[in-house]
Order: sequence, then C-alpha cells, then structure tokens
Amino acid sequence: MPFASALRIVAVGGDLKDTFCRLQGRDAAVSAPFGDLADPANLRAFHAALRLEFTQAPPDALVHDLHPSYHSTSAARQAAGAAGVPCEAVQHHHAHVCACLAENGAATPAIGIACDGTGFGTDGTIWGGEILYVSPGDFERCASLAAFPLPGGDAAARQTWRPAWSLVHQAYEGRVPADVEGLFDRVPRQERRTVAAMIAAGVNAPATSSLGRVFDAMSFLVGLCDCNTFEGEAAIRLQEAAEGQPPDAYSWETAMDGGLERLILGPMIRSICHDVLDRRPAGGIAGAFHATVGRMLAKTAAVAATRRCLDTVALTGGCFLNTILAGHVERTLAELGVPRVLRHTRLSPGDAGLSLGQAFAVAARHRSMM
Repeated sequence: MPFASALRIVAVGGDLKDTFCRLQGRDAAVSAPFGDLADPANLRAFHAALRLEFTQAPPDALVHDLHPSYHSTSAARQAAGAAGVPCEAVQHHHAHVCACLAENGAATPAIGIACDGTGFGTDGTIWGGEILYVSPGDFERCASLAAFPLPGGDAAARQTWRPAWSLVHQAYEGRVPADVEGLFDRVPRQERRTVAAMIAAGVNAPATSSLGRVFDAMSFLVGLCDCNTFEGEAAIRLQEAAEGQPPDAYSWETAMDGGLERLILGPMIRSICHDVLDRRPAGGIAGAFHATVGRMLAKTAAVAATRRCLDTVALTGGCFLNTILAGHVERTLAELGVPRVLRHTRLSPGDAGLSLGQAFAVAARHRSMM
C-alpha cells in the first residue's frame, strides 16, 4: 500500500463476487471470491470467514458497502455490534476508484471513471456511470449518466428490452414513433404496456445511471441479446460485434443538474434506432456506440481533472472488463493530454476488488484525521 494504515481493517466487499480484504500497516491481503452471497453455500462460507477474523484478532474497524440490504452489510454490522468494533460504510463506486488507486500505489487525489451495472448511491438511487473526484478518503460526484427508470428492478438486469424500452421512451420524451416502437415487436404488447405504465407512474422503476444497463439496452436494440442468461452476456455480445469496427461516433448532450453534470444519451439513442431501421449492420452500430461512450467519458473526466489541477484518471468498474471501451477511453485521454491513466493490474475492475478499495478508503479517511 502507498502508506501505512494506523488501523487493522477488515473490509467485507459487496454481495456479488464478494471478497474480504485484511489491511494492516502497509500490507493488504485480498481473499479469493466467495461468489454471489445470495447463494446459501456462499453465504455460509462468508459468515465462517468473518467469524475467523474475530477469532484470530478483532480488527480496529470493519468496513462494508453503503447498500443497506446487502448480506455483507448486515453481517458486518451484526459482527461489529457484537464485538464492540467500529463499523464504517464506503460508497460502491468510491471503493472501486480506491481499489484502482491502491493497486497502483497512488495516495493522491484523482478523477475516477467508475462504470458498472449497479451500486447504491448516496442519494438512494442506483449509480453505475460515474465520474468522481476521489481524495482518496472522501469523494465528490462530478458527472454522471443522466438517470433513467429501471422498470422491474432486478428483472431489467435479465430482460434487456426493459432498459431499452425505458431509454427509448426517455429519448423520445414518451412519444415514440410507430416505426421505432416496431423494434420491440418481439416483446408481447401487453408486457410493453405494463412496463410503460410502470415508468409513467414511477412504480417499481427505480432511477439509475447504470452504464451496464445501457450496454444491455443497446444489445437488445441491435438484435444481439434479448435476455441475459449469464452475467454480462448482452455486453459481451455487443463487444464482440464491435471488434474491428471503425471508430465513428454518435453525438450526446450535457446538462447541469444542481452542480452535477449529466451526460444525456438521447441523441445517440435516437440515432441508433434510426440506424437499426435503416438496416445498418449490428457491428457498425456497436462500434459507434463504444466509441461514443468512450469519448464521452474521457472528455468529461479530462475536463474534471483540469478544473481540479489533477494529472491522474483511474478507470474502474465492471464495464472496464470491456477492452474496446477501455481502449477508446485511454486513447481519448491521451489525445486530451491527461498524463497518467491508471487501470487495474492484479485485481478485477469488477466487484472482486471492492474490499481492497473499501479498506484503502477508510485507512485514508483516518489518516487525514490524524
């Protein structure tokens, strides 16, 4: 680690691809993943490992994700309460950026681009397309994808037409042309009407800024994946289609929302719908989508770095398992003169690295208080 922690810290990660991190002094050890804690066998192994941590030597602090309903959060709170150990929360995307900083031995402030499927935000909404200023003991949200409804919640992570239907409705301000609506003909009409009503009423349709769900939606629109049968399937198919495609790009817009810059995908969504109707090959659309998102994220992050006189941008979150997206972001940052771009080298940019970031954030938080 880039500095010695004054506390012995145990961080318990999230609920997917969960890991523990034990931080003492300058040594951080990350466990093998327990897997999804919704699986009873994985959860039992997680609880056994947590009990062992307290049996060996109780930590000075126990750290968990900000999400109040995670299995890992409730287990950490219960264990800390029983042992009289302080318990602290770290926001999901803050932890992602801190994990990347820790891996690269960076303890100075940086701009982080943190993009994934889901993370509980400080405002109670689902984040997932974030540009953050990280200190690293604290963070500030600089920019984000414009939020859109996620009809059905978890169902929208499986059925890719749900986020697609939501984004298209948002892009056309609820007045979707008949030919564009025809792109959803393979979804039963009654299901579409039900979801449209959920979006209009704001019922079971939480707001999200998730880039992961945008990838799912694009995969549906170009006809590559109607349902995720395994995690990331739609995004993987979209990436495969984009391989070797020219890096032309669509347009996007920005707007300020109470000091937060919102990245608006409406122009790109409308262009993609028109390209599908014009029978542009899926690969060309996928390639342009990747280029658009990569440039949008990089340009926004570069401006944030310039405003704060910073020279470092960290790329993290499960979306950066996508090498095409990562390549577009890195190249654009280089073109814009950002001298230092950090990526994960030993841990996954996904949730398996969260525990390291949680431990690093809390160690830095306490270091700044000394």
